[in-house]
Amino acid sequence: MDYIILFLHWSPDIIVLGGGLIIGEVISIDSARKYLSEIMKVFPEIPEIKKAELGDMGGLYGVLAFLKII
Repeated sequence: MDYIILFLHWSPDIIVLGGGLIIGEVISIDSARKYLSEIMKVFPEIPEIKKAELGDMGGLYGVLAFLKII
């Protein structure tokens, strides 16, 4: 349920899903979209949901981008 609070707090324009369950196609983007539309009654429409393009490497790229800032 914590992720629902994050959506309400930040009201994102897009949600990017990654990790083993999404990359391995155990959970589909369509099923995630359907689930969110059922539970997120606060918004007239849910944000766009996309599959992470960097796969499991997204976290590493994020750390590299962070380190370049310092």
